[in-house]
Amino acid sequence: MHHAPPKASTSLEECQQRAIHKIFAQVEYKRREVEERTRKQQQREQQQEEEEKEKEVSIRKFDQHWRQEGRVDKRVGNWRDFHNQPRSKKQRDKSL
Repeated sequence: MHHAPPKASTSLEECQQRAIHKIFAQVEYKRREVEERTRKQQQREQQQEEEEKEKEVSIRKFDQHWRQEGRVDKRVGNWRDFHNQPRSKKQRDKSL
């Protein structure tokens, strides 16, 4: 199939119309590019928010489980017991 050779006598109006169509096509292409970038950025932000929420829930569950086992009370109780033990005679002599 042969392409027709371009007419040497294309009018100014036809050239202007082609230029206008080309500009509109470029503008539309840029608009779609920007729209796509915006959509991808929103997806990244949403994914990041979901990951942060999951991390927060995981931390909260771990903390809750840790507290349910009574570890905090045991540790505080152990410290209080240790702290309230009578000092040995050597330690009392050193502090005087």
